[in-house]
Amino acid sequence: MGHPSDSRYRGETRQKSCGADHAEVFWKANRATYTGMWRDDRPHGKGTYVLPGENGFTYEGNFFEGDRNGSGICVFSDGRRYEGGWLKDNMHGMGILFGNEESDDFVDYTGPFANGKRRGQDGTCRYKNGSVYKGEWLDDKRHGRGELEVGKNASIPGYKPIPGESHVSSYVGTFVDDVPKGAGTLKYSDGSTYEGEIEGLHRHGKGVHRSSTGCVFKGSFECDRRHGPGVMIISGAEYRGEWHYGSLEGVVTITGDKIPRADPSLVYYCGPAVRGELTGDNAVIEYREGYSYRGSVRMSKPHGKGVLLKKPVTLPEIGDFILQYDGEFVAGLPKGSGEGVFLAANPDTDTLSEESPLEPRGFLPKYNFSGRYKGSWTDGLPNGKGQWIWDQIDRTYCGDVLRGFPHGEGTLTCSSVSYTGSFVKGLPNGTGKASWTVGASVENTYEGGWKEGYFDGEGLLKLHGGYSYKGQWSKGLVDGLGTEIVPYERTYTGKFSQGNKHGEGKLCLIRSGEVYEGNFISGEMTGAGKMTTREGHILKGEFINGKMSGDGEAIHKNGTVFQGKYRNGAAFGTGRILYAHGDVYEGGIVSSGDLIPHRDGPGVYMFFEGGKLECTWKRNVLVGEGLYTSSNGIRSRRSYTEGILDFDELIDKVDPATSGDLSDAVSKHMSTDTNTSESADISAVGIKICRSLPSRKACHGNVSLAVCGSPNTGSPPFGGVKPVPPACVEKQFVPLPQIQIQTPRRDGEASLADPYPIGQVRVRNAGQGSPSFSPKSPSAPFLFPGPRMSGTNFSLERDALVRTSASTMRNDSLRPLSPPLCLEPRVASSNGQRFPALSGSVVRNSGTPDHREHEIRRLTESLQNVNDRIWTAKTARSATWSSADPVTPEKKPDPDSLQTLQQERRTALQDLASLM
Repeated sequence: MGHPSDSRYRGETRQKSCGADHAEVFWKANRATYTGMWRDDRPHGKGTYVLPGENGFTYEGNFFEGDRNGSGICVFSDGRRYEGGWLKDNMHGMGILFGNEESDDFVDYTGPFANGKRRGQDGTCRYKNGSVYKGEWLDDKRHGRGELEVGKNASIPGYKPIPGESHVSSYVGTFVDDVPKGAGTLKYSDGSTYEGEIEGLHRHGKGVHRSSTGCVFKGSFECDRRHGPGVMIISGAEYRGEWHYGSLEGVVTITGDKIPRADPSLVYYCGPAVRGELTGDNAVIEYREGYSYRGSVRMSKPHGKGVLLKKPVTLPEIGDFILQYDGEFVAGLPKGSGEGVFLAANPDTDTLSEESPLEPRGFLPKYNFSGRYKGSWTDGLPNGKGQWIWDQIDRTYCGDVLRGFPHGEGTLTCSSVSYTGSFVKGLPNGTGKASWTVGASVENTYEGGWKEGYFDGEGLLKLHGGYSYKGQWSKGLVDGLGTEIVPYERTYTGKFSQGNKHGEGKLCLIRSGEVYEGNFISGEMTGAGKMTTREGHILKGEFINGKMSGDGEAIHKNGTVFQGKYRNGAAFGTGRILYAHGDVYEGGIVSSGDLIPHRDGPGVYMFFEGGKLECTWKRNVLVGEGLYTSSNGIRSRRSYTEGILDFDELIDKVDPATSGDLSDAVSKHMSTDTNTSESADISAVGIKICRSLPSRKACHGNVSLAVCGSPNTGSPPFGGVKPVPPACVEKQFVPLPQIQIQTPRRDGEASLADPYPIGQVRVRNAGQGSPSFSPKSPSAPFLFPGPRMSGTNFSLERDALVRTSASTMRNDSLRPLSPPLCLEPRVASSNGQRFPALSGSVVRNSGTPDHREHEIRRLTESLQNVNDRIWTAKTARSATWSSADPVTPEKKPDPDSLQTLQQERRTALQDLASLM
């Protein structure tokens, strides 16, 4: 690389030459500059040479005798950059060439160079499209064996994949003049591979293509398409024949378990192919299920004239059959004229149960039986007018047919059922009449609406036993409004839902005489309702499964009403009882097993005269301490043991000026110390007896009661109120029968069967109201009502007992209620004869069969009777009786008799305590 004569030189000089170890040279002709080592008028050693211009460059590296030689870096004016070896001013040896970002198609090349060009083996070039080539090079071109990794979505000159097919991702093979050509291996983006002859990344010539789906084709290719003879294996099927630019053409033989683009069950085909489709005449097809076809085909399916042998056919909603058909086909199915025989693959054996209308009611005939069809065919099945004959089950159908089913109007006759009417898909639908027999000759019928084989809409069902239902149906179940009649058992009119009584309705139970009106849920009396018994009792409120549960009201036919809560048919908690005679109780209650519950627990008993008693009850028996308030506001503290008054103490002082109805004796007693003398004790007893008696006033709809004093004229003793019957009630005196009380033998005495006389009772004409108890004779002392009868309710004002009959509480069935029974104990005889001790029991049907409870009641009644007799004896000796109405007996009992009665009382209390 010499320098022109007009060049400038700056540096050291030596003899015989112009040169120096270091120089700066500028060449005016090409405006090149050099800075570096210099020898013999040439660059020699390390230096930097800059040549401006279009073909210029900047080189920094080693020079030898004026040429770039060794290693150096050169940046060309076209944007390329080279780092590597140089020889005689050319790129030579190993180096890296970086391409121009705008004009070159590669990013860089790393590998061997020769005479300024890429040449040699193992050269690696990275392209802008993402491709990478590694292999042999010749004069800047890929030549020889190499590997090309094609970048994703890379555009390669001369290569254009078939639309819809995968793109080449790599190639390993030979290159000729920078183009893949010859034998090689292609890999595609979907995982497919090809081994064989290649031209320009295209399959061309003989080769084997293996797709990612498992399809293998071995044969000839032309520009990536199968062309010429070949064998293709796909999904286990083998195709042998001729291909024409990718499609089968001519006679082809196909074998395999699954043939693409054909009937999935096709396993063998021998016949014509046109443009890849199995179409033509005289084809033979065999199917996996074992049936076969011979005849014309179109697109691998029978089409035209042909014979189908032993083909399994599934009739929707019927079953599987073996069909033999000879006739015309369309798209693989029999259509047009032809004759078919259906052989049931798995015929049903029992049909009567399905054909007999049961719950849910309907007629659901089966068709899974061998049979013959004569008539019209469409889409491979019987369609149109025709006739089915099922010889095996003795059934025929004549009428409209759709896809093998009776559809439209027709008549289906079976061995035990006959139906005439509308059909939809083999099932009665619309309107029709069905009749079926039970036994030899008994016939049941249904006529009305149908839907999908079930009774639906309005219809009338009549069964041979007399049962009938007329009303609405839904899916074979009574649903909606209707009337059900079960002879000798029940009738119901109201709403149904899903086969059950549901909603508002009225149920009449013929045998028990009960009538329920109200809500039903799932067939049970649940919700708000009203139950009326044969006797006239009424239950109103909330029901759950036929039993009162929740808020409710029980109304006895005699007028007594209970209001409270129920649980599982039994009253519980607290409630309110309105007695027919006007008294009201509010407080704790417990089920009595009858209609009206027992008073149980703390409560308030309010008398219609105005007084009230706040106390505790145990199954209608007073126990414990309580507070009594009279109608005029006078309060007294009281104590009871098993219904017997043990203690009574006045709380309020009585002003004689405001209590004109009290006798002088009472006023005197209230101001005197009751513990001063025996006579004072007896006076207290008399007052206690008087205070425990009701002072009933006139009340509309009830008989006024006067249970103390004498019925004759004049002021009653101790302020008792005279009997004042209301004007609207006519007094009647009804004699009641006597009750025999058996008393056991005691202390050597003979067994006594003494009649227990019952006094006259004043009652209302209508049979309601409170009974009044009156003494046996005007001169006899009043005795409190005697034995408490099991199964009765008692209302009290003070200690007077007013009996009302108990109503039987409905549990699972209602029992006839016992009539009201009013008893009055025997009074002491005028000659002072001692009463026999009541240690026996009154015989009566009890609502509770428990022996222990029976004994408790018996002892309680005995205690009450003994107390009555003790109080009578003490009253007879008392000197505090009013002179206006003396009740002193002719002969007072001696002290020994009183002690005997007290001993009897202690004995009864001990027996009662042991039981309790």
